[in-house]
Amino acid sequence: MDTSRLFSDHSALYAEARPHYPPRLFDYIASLCSHREGAWDCGTGNGQAARGLAPHFSRVEASDVSGEQLQEAISGSNIRYSVERAETTGYPSDHFDLVNVAQALHWFANDAFWAEVRRVLKPTGVFVAYCYSWSRVAPAVDRVVEDELLGMVEPYWQPEHGLCWSGYRDLALPLAREESPDFELENGWNAQQYIDYLRSWSAVQRGLAPLGPRFFEAFEARLKRAWGDPEQALRVTTPLSILVARPGEFTLH
Repeated sequence: MDTSRLFSDHSALYAEARPHYPPRLFDYIASLCSHREGAWDCGTGNGQAARGLAPHFSRVEASDVSGEQLQEAISGSNIRYSVERAETTGYPSDHFDLVNVAQALHWFANDAFWAEVRRVLKPTGVFVAYCYSWSRVAPAVDRVVEDELLGMVEPYWQPEHGLCWSGYRDLALPLAREESPDFELENGWNAQQYIDYLRSWSAVQRGLAPLGPRFFEAFEARLKRAWGDPEQALRVTTPLSILVARPGEFTLH
């Protein structure tokens, strides 16, 4: 599937509304690497993970198939952004100490991608991918999301999202997982910030035209009533699933 347009049409909203990764996630990822000269953040989107990796590596190459997403990218003195397909890049072989994929592996986990990962990773390098799915706020808010939003937009999710929701457990991998600790995203958001995050979902964006804008306006009003004081910041938690592997564990055919 061509994913180049999937997030391009609402790249500014995506960049503004997505949850933030905790710093300790990048501390952990860096601790896996015996050397920290170069990292490739593949499918970087707006560069959120690239920015988190930048303090730990001498240089970070951050690529995405969407030029619109990269226009919203977070700058950094040691980050270089480029439009690249994940399966065919211009990077040299045996080049990176880390290949990092944040919330994107389900879009390109195929034989060509795994071959490219194996090619560009150093023999001592590490592959890390992670994803998140459903957030939790409070029982009343969660009920509104489940009852008023999830069912309406279900037909508009791409099939690949199911792999992410399962924490990549259902993904056919040419590698063996290493044990990794549990992580959780935590964001203190008010009602509008949470609504903006939900609006950034690709299924919501794809569903707005056939369903009409009123469906989301009605959902927004119900969620704000369930929230209580809409200006009050509530704790939004989202479990994070992590996949860790090393080149010697790849079994490519």
